[in-house]
Amino acid sequence: MSFMEFANKYIYRPNLEEVGYGDSSYGVLVVKHDPFVFSTDRWFIYITIALGMVVSIYILFKVYNKTSTSSFGEPFFAPDVQIKRKWLTLLSCLSIIASGVHHIDNFLRVDQYFLPAGIYNGSFFILDVGLANCIIAAFLLTIGAAHILRNSTYYFAQYDSHVYFDRHHIVLYMVYIHCVMIWSGQLHYAMESFYNFSIVSNISILMEGWSAIVLNIYVIYLHCYVFASNPAVAAEADQENTSNQEQASLIEKRSGLDDKDGTDREVEMKTNILRRRSK
Repeated sequence: MSFMEFANKYIYRPNLEEVGYGDSSYGVLVVKHDPFVFSTDRWFIYITIALGMVVSIYILFKVYNKTSTSSFGEPFFAPDVQIKRKWLTLLSCLSIIASGVHHIDNFLRVDQYFLPAGIYNGSFFILDVGLANCIIAAFLLTIGAAHILRNSTYYFAQYDSHVYFDRHHIVLYMVYIHCVMIWSGQLHYAMESFYNFSIVSNISILMEGWSAIVLNIYVIYLHCYVFASNPAVAAEADQENTSNQEQASLIEKRSGLDDKDGTDREVEMKTNILRRRSK
């Protein structure tokens, strides 16, 4: 069996001629009647999204719980850091759930979401648009949030968190990309007026969009005010740098007295190391 034969039998919709089309109030050709709610390809979508939601939420809570306490069962982070970690976990899970519920409802009631005919009649129907958007966005958020939770010591608790962040900034950008992909669901309102959607459809669309917006705002807050700088212990960093510079100067003076020709390689190496640390 060729790939196209397999796709036509198990993935593609049986007969697109049974689908009803019509114009929206904006003049866009959309689906008005969808007879394939429980077709094979649709069941594949439902199961995949449900599994993706469960796996993503499980990973986030697993990482959160594992990194919250030490091996002795005691809290590993200060209360303020733990609260930030908790909010990041809850908002991430909320966004994943809102996105998954919206997409499943969208596929169950395509005609209630005024899906454009061009997307509906695509090569793999809405597998290549809706399913990919939902799964990829959840994957990016899971990787990004889990990395932050797993390395909270570096992101939240150390004075050089901005240095660590500079090396791992792509992690936060994964979360930003997730928010943009999920917020793109508001494009439903570019196909049809808000007032022509059912109450359930509007709640589903807005819930997905606002969960992404709230998560995005919170991550921007962490990005700008927590990860990129940590003034609470900046004085400690300055003190350490000053101490390193003083030690380097003292070693140079001693080396000048003990070895005027500068042949002491070990002293020179120690001086260079301390200078690097003070930068």
